[in-house]
Amino acid sequence: MYSPELNSALIHIQLLDRKLIMEKEFLDKVEYNATDFTRISVTQINL
Repeated sequence: MYSPELNSALIHIQLLDRKLIMEKEFLDKVEYNATDFTRISVTQINL
């Protein structure tokens, strides 16, 4: 199949990819919460 070095590199890349996906999901949630907070704040100011 692949050499041990290449297998190790492929596994490392897969783990990095998973980590980036998790970080993106986290940042998406932060962005959503910030948007929601801003919307609520503006609504309360206008009441």
